[in-house]
Amino acid sequence: MRTMRISPTSILSLLVLAFLLTGCPKRPMVVTSAPSASGGGTAKASAASDQLPVIHFDFDSDHIRPTDAVILDKHAVWLKSHPDEVLLIAGYADDRGTPQYNVALGERRAKAAKEYLVSRGISADRMTASSMGEQRPLCTDKSDECRAKNRRVTFLTKKL
Repeated sequence: MRTMRISPTSILSLLVLAFLLTGCPKRPMVVTSAPSASGGGTAKASAASDQLPVIHFDFDSDHIRPTDAVILDKHAVWLKSHPDEVLLIAGYADDRGTPQYNVALGERRAKAAKEYLVSRGISADRMTASSMGEQRPLCTDKSDECRAKNRRVTFLTKKL
């Protein structure tokens, strides 16, 4: 019977290949920049607007509810009357699900709000959608009422 001898170089090559194929664990990406006239800018200069209240979502959903569609319609009117403002739309999730899933859900919620505003005539170039996932909860109790507060999209504005 013949035994096969594997060289250290072969083992190292296999390990490198395995790493490249599987990658390393990824941390959720959180976009913190808002659009500006020059394409740069940061959310630090953005401010929450009393004119653009938060909208909420049902559990595990990115569908705009009818009551929140009314709120977004008002956002569109405000944005049309303030053409010098750009918008950072941040999506959030409650603490149920994996962090990766919640980042993706927050992203879908933010994009749903952005797409709705685009459908109402707001230029997509004025808006950036990002996700915070389950980070920065408004409420930390484990009740359904508390978790519902965390399933939201917020709107930050910044002058061009």
